[in-house]
Amino acid sequence: MRGRLRQEDGFTLVELMMVMFMMTIVIVIFTSVFENVNVGVARQQERSRANDEARLAIEQLDREIRSGNVLYDPEDDDPQFYTFRIHSQANASTRISTTYADASGATCVQWLINDDEELVRRFWKPGDPAVVSDWRVVAEHVVNRTLATPVPAFSLDDDPIRSSRTVVITLMVDADTTETVSRPVRIQTSLTGRNSTLGFSTSVCDPAPA
Repeated sequence: MRGRLRQEDGFTLVELMMVMFMMTIVIVIFTSVFENVNVGVARQQERSRANDEARLAIEQLDREIRSGNVLYDPEDDDPQFYTFRIHSQANASTRISTTYADASGATCVQWLINDDEELVRRFWKPGDPAVVSDWRVVAEHVVNRTLATPVPAFSLDDDPIRSSRTVVITLMVDADTTETVSRPVRIQTSLTGRNSTLGFSTSVCDPAPA
C-alpha cells in the first residue's frame, strides 16, 4: 500500500470516466429534486395567495352587505348565481363627493365571477348606470363556474324571513391547474345586510349597466 501511495501514476481513462459518470448521475438527481421542491413551493405560494385574495374579497363583501340597503337576488341577474348587486353605504363618508356616489355617499356595487375565473367588482352612482367604473379584479382562480359540477357563488337565504337580507357566499378557489383532479378550497359564509324595506327603492340600482 505504501509503495502504491508513493507512485506518481494518475487515474486511468476508465477510472476518470467512471467518476465523471457517477458525478453526472448525482448532479441530475440533485437538480431534479431541487426543481421539484421549487415547483412545489411555487404552487403552495400561489394557492396561499389565491386563498388570501378570496378571504379579503369576503371581508370587503361583508362590509358592503352589512351596510347594504338593498340586496338584489342573484337569481335575477345574468349569469344567475355568479353576479351580485348591492346598494351600499359602506365608507359613505368618503364617497359623498365622488362620481360614483349620491349625496348620502351610497353607491351601487356589482360583483361577478367571469369566464376567466376572476372575481371582479365595479360600481356606479345610484340611478345613473351610464357612468360606471371599470371592472377591477379582486381575486383570481375562483373556479365556481368552470367546475365539472358548477357551484353557485351568490344566493339569498332560503328562510322567508331573512331572504331579502341574508346572502350566502361560496367561493371555490383552485390555483393549481396542473392537477388532473381539481381540489378547490371552499370558502363559504352568510352575510346579513340592513332590512331592505327601510324606504329605499328596489330600483335604485336596477338595471345593472350593460
